Amino acid sequence: MGLRIRKTINLGNGMKLNISNSGTSITVGTRGNTTTFAKDGVYKNVSTPGTGISYRTRIIKNSDIDKLKNKKTIVVGGTNMKKYKIYTDGGFCNTQSRGIGSWAFIILQNPDVNNDTKEAYKELKKDSGRQFDTTNNKMELQAVLEAMKALNSYKPDEDDHIEIISDSMYVIKGSTEWVNKWKENNWKTLTGKDVKNQDLWMKILKIKETYPNISFTWVKGHDSDKYNIECDALCQARIREAVEEIQSDTSTIMK
Repeated sequence: MGLRIRKTINLGNGMKLNISNSGTSITVGTRGNTTTFAKDGVYKNVSTPGTGISYRTRIIKNSDIDKLKNKKTIVVGGTNMKKYKIYTDGGFCNTQSRGIGSWAFIILQNPDVNNDTKEAYKELKKDSGRQFDTTNNKMELQAVLEAMKALNSYKPDEDDHIEIISDSMYVIKGSTEWVNKWKENNWKTLTGKDVKNQDLWMKILKIKETYPNISFTWVKGHDSDKYNIECDALCQARIREAVEEIQSDTSTIMK
């Protein structure tokens, strides 16, 4: 028969050190209701004193503890949570031949949630694009969707703070007030008409559900905000490109 070791040392304040052949463990709690931290996991111990009746179950495995250690920790006010300011804009030009639309966005990132100064935000990405046969409102929404698609490539956490900044009241009011009511009303307006751009609004709604800390802020267009002005310039540049293409195609046909 091998040597068997089992000893319990009272450390005070409801804490005991357990020593046995299998190793050491710590038990904390009060009589009849304790928790044991052992090398293979955490155990919950419940008993009825004086009856000999007890129950013991492992509530956390060692493998689960390792997963928790490796999991990214989000601390409010800490360095793991990030803040993003995303400027978006849409443009539109109705030529004699067809409507030309454009979208643009600029993503700014701030790794310190406690520092909201302008200097703390650094440009992460900007982009723009264009579409034919569209509308201005569609382009305003498309700018938001394109920006979020780009942001997702950086794998933001769902708890990160994301602020969408737009000069479009259609985007701001729609995202903060109208879209939930439209969904509840089976995508009908108060007058019973179908909601325009429903496919785009459904994507906006999904983004809001994915990122609970997302917010939408209105900014006066073409005023003093440099990022709003830059977004507008990107949109106008895309429209000019499209107009020049149409003019070039027309000239080629007329030759």
